[in-house]
Amino acid sequence: MRRAAALAALTAISLAIAHPASASAAKRQRPVSFSFCRRYQHLNVGNSLGTRYTVYNDMFGSPTQCLANSNRWSNFQVAKSAAFSRNQEPQAFPDIYYGCSRGWCSPDTVLPLRVYALNRPETSWYTTDRAGGQWDVAYDLWFSRTRQISGQPNGAELMIWLNERGSRVPTYDGGRYLRIAGTSWYMDHWRPCRQRTCWNYVRFWRVHRTSQVSHLWLDPFIRSAEGKRLIERSWWLDSIAAGYEIWRNGTGLATTWFSARA
Repeated sequence: MRRAAALAALTAISLAIAHPASASAAKRQRPVSFSFCRRYQHLNVGNSLGTRYTVYNDMFGSPTQCLANSNRWSNFQVAKSAAFSRNQEPQAFPDIYYGCSRGWCSPDTVLPLRVYALNRPETSWYTTDRAGGQWDVAYDLWFSRTRQISGQPNGAELMIWLNERGSRVPTYDGGRYLRIAGTSWYMDHWRPCRQRTCWNYVRFWRVHRTSQVSHLWLDPFIRSAEGKRLIERSWWLDSIAAGYEIWRNGTGLATTWFSARA
């Protein structure tokens, strides 16, 4: 009995000592939220795979946009948006990316790389697309004719639309339907210019919308654009971004997980 009583007392003391530590551990595990509202503000984040990315508050036309991130993991939410477009141009593209874009490179990236040197690039992206207004959920891959990490890329912009609100699949500009990764896509392209720099714009629009993709191979999209001579194998892939082109509102759009490799 004495031995049992002593053991019980020792256990009680151990629990009393351990309890504050457990409380401290629980406190350390509480979500830490990061919020940023400045135009073109960056936040470096990571995921459990050990890869690091950059969340970018890109609002080139919207007067107000705030992003929120949890625990500096590969996620973000459009916490506030005042985007309101009066024409066909989007007002913002909040995104998370791997690579180099607008003078900022995500930590430890191997990009830029020449197209022929890419090693089966792939990406996974999980989103929550419940928001009013007009927007799309799209990958944005930029290609340059020479190696660069800043300035306007002058090769091609390849966008992969997964979802949208307020738009319709265009059928009037000579595009075509094709199958990639067992899924139907609408492909179209044109040539925009900005500040005396022009590039090939290539868009793949998923016919059946989705809020997530897992291990999506990017090679088939790049090869399709190569087949139309819109991308050259000697060009450089600068970045792989995932974000939201926003024309109106968009508050509530959220990325819950993102990964990419080149």
